[in-house]
Amino acid sequence: NPARSDDRTEKEEEEAFCEHLSHEILSDIVELAKKVHHLILVSNTYEKDAPGYDDSTKLYIRLLDLVNEKLIPMAEKVYDLRGNTL
Repeated sequence: NPARSDDRTEKEEEEAFCEHLSHEILSDIVELAKKVHHLILVSNTYEKDAPGYDDSTKLYIRLLDLVNEKLIPMAEKVYDLRGNTL
């Protein structure tokens, strides 16, 4: 976890946390992919601005979006929720 700096805003801290954690998650996925012949990942997306989300859920959604965004260029095939190939 990146060290907290007093001159960072809470939003900047959250973004740094998401960036750090997404890097850790992607590193683990890359290591797993090296050990298998085929790797199928299933993920989802959520409306970022939907009402009713608490702060933890909003942070999770940002992290998930960031991981998904970084996974797409690494994938041989990507399907969106409607079944379209990207």
